Amino acid sequence: MSYTGTEIFARSIAVIDELSDTGAVSATQTKEYSNRAPYLLDMWQKEMSKNGIEPKAFETSCYRKVNLLGDTMQMGLIVENNAETNSYSGKGAYCFYLETDGDCTLTFAENGAALSGVYSFNGGAETPFTETFSVTVPTGTTSFLPIRGILTASGGTVTMAVSGAYYFRHNNRALSTYKFATADKVPDFKPWYKIAMPSDFKSRTQIVNESSPWQYTESNNHHWEGNNELYVLFSYSGLIRIKYIPVPVKITALTQTLEINDVAAQSGAYYLAEQFAIADQNDALAALCKAKYKELKVESMLKIPLAASEIIDIYYMGGD
Repeated sequence: MSYTGTEIFARSIAVIDELSDTGAVSATQTKEYSNRAPYLLDMWQKEMSKNGIEPKAFETSCYRKVNLLGDTMQMGLIVENNAETNSYSGKGAYCFYLETDGDCTLTFAENGAALSGVYSFNGGAETPFTETFSVTVPTGTTSFLPIRGILTASGGTVTMAVSGAYYFRHNNRALSTYKFATADKVPDFKPWYKIAMPSDFKSRTQIVNESSPWQYTESNNHHWEGNNELYVLFSYSGLIRIKYIPVPVKITALTQTLEINDVAAQSGAYYLAEQFAIADQNDALAALCKAKYKELKVESMLKIPLAASEIIDIYYMGGD
């Protein structure tokens, strides 16, 4: 349910008995309180964000990616290159993916003829190439960095040659049939790939897995790292829907709409009333409001599952 800061503020004014004779909130009479209210509400909102803010839903579709080089011999299999050339071929490739931990050169040909395209290294800008391009890893690199790109191919047999002047390693190689408009759309070809969460994602709330036929159990096709990094198994195909707690938007005005539940809204009114009573040196009222605020906060916490988890609805779409 949605509440505005103004609605919560009005309830707090009623608690401290500062309404006008007609039962309205007088802007003149409550000016000192209203000036403080946005700052206080923002502090309260952050304190209640785990329990009182309405969860949001995030949904993404996962699919098993076609790798013309195969899965088991390329994904997660590190190849050491000692100033040599490693070649990989696939018929009908239109995009490629590779990870490297050292400087290297990639060369592409289709049916033996030079092949052009564009590539992006480690999330950088797209760069056109014809047949060959080289990448230089940053100094101090200790992990594998991605190279991805699209090819102006015509459905023939594409060969990707990986070489370098000095020792380096490469991993998670792929040639694929997908036609993408830009290189940054080429997906990660990894045993476990990361799903980007919404920018306001704070934490997940609950886990439910639905899979065919009529299963309602936890699944091992995904894993969480920390509170907000989701990794999905490459072979999983289906929909993933996550219920999550969003990072609350900073409150700067009472006119803002807050996505909170009824219990949280009432606790916000008592939180404000407590702060106003403290400023007015009304210790008895402040204590009463504090006790009521704590009571409502506890009630709100009881609605949260004992264990943090994500909601996942799985609709079978083929594959493993």
